Amino acid sequence: MSRTPLLVLLALAIGAAPAQAQTVQLAPFAGFQFGGSFVTPSGAGFSLQDSLDYGAGLDFGLSPSWRVGVLYSRQDSELQGPGPSLDLSVERLMATLVEERGEGTDARFFGELLVGVTRFVPGLGGYDTDSRFTLGVALGLKRFFSEHVGVRGQVRGLYTFTEVDGGVFCVNGQCLFLFSGSGLWQGELSAGVVIGF
Repeated sequence: MSRTPLLVLLALAIGAAPAQAQTVQLAPFAGFQFGGSFVTPSGAGFSLQDSLDYGAGLDFGLSPSWRVGVLYSRQDSELQGPGPSLDLSVERLMATLVEERGEGTDARFFGELLVGVTRFVPGLGGYDTDSRFTLGVALGLKRFFSEHVGVRGQVRGLYTFTEVDGGVFCVNGQCLFLFSGSGLWQGELSAGVVIGF
């Protein structure tokens, strides 16, 4: 039996290793999140303070231009209004679908759809967290400096669905804050590194 076919297969497998190394990407990031407002039952308005956020995404290649993954982010902020401010953390766990353009180049533009849950965590004892369904979109750019390391920047828009008469931080049917309208808009500008495997 000739060894030539085995050597050819081995050479193809070794040659394919770099392409497969990019099938998984880890992308930690930090950024600035802004927007979002609530009202009290008496009608007083409170705004979510613009502040830093951080997190990471992990995604997997489906094809040269499509990826799926998960993303976690956290924003430590405050609700500010006419009364005393209230510490509030906003956490998100999202599934992502990404389309990339620029295959074969160092710079790749991408668009991202996000679907998941936003969790509001009050800095006030005795009140439960509240989780709401969330959708988002993002546009960004990745730039690779080597086969496995690069940077990325993106802008995201996020919409958290609520009920018109819904509230958060409720005890025995009494809520501290009500959502204004039927949802909560937030935006994010962020940047980070990309590590490919």
